[in-house]
Amino acid sequence: MLASPSRHKCTNQKLDSSEVGRLDEASCHRRTESGASASIPDMGLGEWFRNNGEIAKINVEFARWRMSDASRRRFRSGYEDGYASGHSDGIKGHSKRHKAKFPPPHPQVDVYGIEVDDGLSDLLVALWKLGLDTQYSCQGQPNRYSPNHPGSWDASAQILFTDADQALKFVKKAIELLGDDGYHEGGFRVNVCHGIDSATLRGDVRFCPELIPQLTEVWTAFETELRLHG
Repeated sequence: MLASPSRHKCTNQKLDSSEVGRLDEASCHRRTESGASASIPDMGLGEWFRNNGEIAKINVEFARWRMSDASRRRFRSGYEDGYASGHSDGIKGHSKRHKAKFPPPHPQVDVYGIEVDDGLSDLLVALWKLGLDTQYSCQGQPNRYSPNHPGSWDASAQILFTDADQALKFVKKAIELLGDDGYHEGGFRVNVCHGIDSATLRGDVRFCPELIPQLTEVWTAFETELRLHG
């Protein structure tokens, strides 16, 4: 922690007035009889560097202390303002200061006793028939999706597979089936996460919502071909 400026000393002992005068005469700010500043040859190069170095160190210490003190004051002010606002809301019975604006829920359909987004239902059925197990899905928000933009993560279409290996198989096969369209609007993104009560890692796949119709078409055709011709 930086020393307070009022307690910071540049020497190890207290100086009386005569010593202060001698120190001032030896400093880089010493004046000659004509009033001009002393030159480096007058006091020696080594002494000049030592004195100016000490002064620079002290100035740096002061600057750091001022910055640290200003930061503490800003933090304290923010803390007190936040506490006062929270206390006021508690008295008034407000549980939230701002109401989050969430998009309306997607239409749901029942598939084998499971409610899923209507826009993904046919694609999920094809994947399930092929033995690819999913745990969660969302058809995304096409009007809010922007390719390769970090802020579009929550607007992407999403399928969470119970096994990361199956997620990778889905992505590889989807790109194979789609061809060049597999890289449309940002392509696919895969995130691996821990399993629920299982050591098996899950795979979260995100992609452009506008790819859903094409994905549904090619996966449904692939599943039908495998079922009919093995």
